[in-house]
Amino acid sequence: MTAIPDSSLCLKEIRSIEKQFVCYEPRTQDLLRSIPGIGVLSAAALVAYIVNIHRFASPEKLVAYIGLDSRVHESGTSVHGKGYISKRGNSHLRHMLFNAAFIARQHNPDL
Repeated sequence: MTAIPDSSLCLKEIRSIEKQFVCYEPRTQDLLRSIPGIGVLSAAALVAYIVNIHRFASPEKLVAYIGLDSRVHESGTSVHGKGYISKRGNSHLRHMLFNAAFIARQHNPDL
């Protein structure tokens, strides 16, 4: 029989891990957390995955890295297809940004 961990112990571990996250690139994470929907974990993951934003030659390359660039659906001479995101980039970042946008929209009706 496995023992159920004490919830207060789990919360202490979570807070300890969050404190470790915040120590890495704190100024960048503070800036990211000022965006509605971005929390401690999301900011830390963005910093960890992107590392240095200057490694991307243009904003379009960062968007492609995440997989949010558009893909046009064309068939022969018809251009009536709906555009989609390419999903060719980092699926973890794309999923995290989708969740952040969803949360921001829930808390801010203007979004």
